[in-house]
Amino acid sequence: MEPVVTLDRFSGVAGAAPSVCREIEAFCEDNGKRVGAEYPYTHGYVLGEGGFVGFAVPGPDRSPLRLDYNPNKDAGAIDEVRERLSTLRPTRLDYAVDYFGELVSDWMPLRDRVKTMTVRRGGGIVETYQLGMRSSRLQHVVYDKRRDAERKREPVPHGWEGELMRAEARVRFGPGDAIAVPDDAFDKLSLVSRSAVPGLPIENRAMLEYLMAHPEEIGELSKNTRKKYKALMGSECATIAPTPGEVFQGSTEALRAQLFGICDTSARWGRQQGLRVSDGYDSLLSTVHRIGSTLHKI
Repeated sequence: MEPVVTLDRFSGVAGAAPSVCREIEAFCEDNGKRVGAEYPYTHGYVLGEGGFVGFAVPGPDRSPLRLDYNPNKDAGAIDEVRERLSTLRPTRLDYAVDYFGELVSDWMPLRDRVKTMTVRRGGGIVETYQLGMRSSRLQHVVYDKRRDAERKREPVPHGWEGELMRAEARVRFGPGDAIAVPDDAFDKLSLVSRSAVPGLPIENRAMLEYLMAHPEEIGELSKNTRKKYKALMGSECATIAPTPGEVFQGSTEALRAQLFGICDTSARWGRQQGLRVSDGYDSLLSTVHRIGSTLHKI
């Protein structure tokens, strides 16, 4: 089965009139479970399969609501909330590339100048790689999705019954960023086979794995040694095919349409008023989205 890419998480801040916020809270009270929330949110509600709606402390230049959910799961209740919003802006998007039949422990992720954290389970088997800080604009996580789903007592995605490796790009947005699919989400990430350099002595394999986990320390080696290990970590290693970037680029148009459909509150308002969204309007939205994507690249 060929690798697939999905939008696995949408987090965003939303606007609505005070009266509409009260309607949304009444709906959440009837259809969800009230939970605590971190400042600036006073509380929130869990809706559907893990969706979340948070209510903020009133303040200047602060959106009153926050939404967080997985668009791949049953989002019926979240959609009911979204239909009532006047604005919706993403603050975080998680894109997932799934490799069927692949084990995380067979691959090593590479990304320049970021710190890598490795999580292992019993027996020293690699379960998760985290590349980059959680607070950074872009963090990559490569992990055993099948084991993750079993731990959470959730179905394995796509109904898959075998091994499943997921490469995830977690992208954060600031208030001034365009609403756009980040074309470079996976450009910096490579997955290299652990068995890519046959016959390499164990001390070199150990050093290679350490440098892949701590690439910022390669500068402490001598010039010739640096050159040697950079070659081993680069072109001389076999990388997974297709790469996460290639899989992602092959689906960007569909991902753009999905994201714009989530955030396009103006079209939802028109449907509520019984208005027909014309083909010309659809074309205009598409043009605006492409302009936003171009500005994001700049």
